[in-house]
Amino acid sequence: MPFAVKPRFTSGKLSNTFVVTEGETRNVSMKAEGNPPQISYKWGFPPEAVARSPSFYDRIHTSGPLLWLSNTQRTDRGNYTVLAWNGHGNFNTTASIFIDVLYPPRSVKLLQSKAATKINHQPSFGGPIYIHTHAQFWDLDLIIIRNVTGPCQIA
Repeated sequence: MPFAVKPRFTSGKLSNTFVVTEGETRNVSMKAEGNPPQISYKWGFPPEAVARSPSFYDRIHTSGPLLWLSNTQRTDRGNYTVLAWNGHGNFNTTASIFIDVLYPPRSVKLLQSKAATKINHQPSFGGPIYIHTHAQFWDLDLIIIRNVTGPCQIA
């Protein structure tokens, strides 16, 4: 009678990173072998990726040891797990992989008013501070400021 052997992953990279470019497709295979040889698989997805993307389950599919990421979005980035078991007692193995999504920078929208805006603060180096450019990038605001030391009027 042959010995029971829990599954071990024979394909793919264990605890490594798989890189995909935003908008592209990536297939990952995490095949396992064991005894008995009938292996079942269950994939786990990063909860934050599922929560951030309403279309996650329309674009991410699994079949046994295979994970397909189609039209990959930057929100798909995260740790994925795959559990392999062969139904003989508690013989299972889990592997974690990291999906890293590369994406080009998005343009920054610059907002500039006709008049500078005075900040009611007197810095230690003298002179008031005026906002000259205000940039909005996702949920972050970048304000470029300049110290005006000479006489100035707000138009």
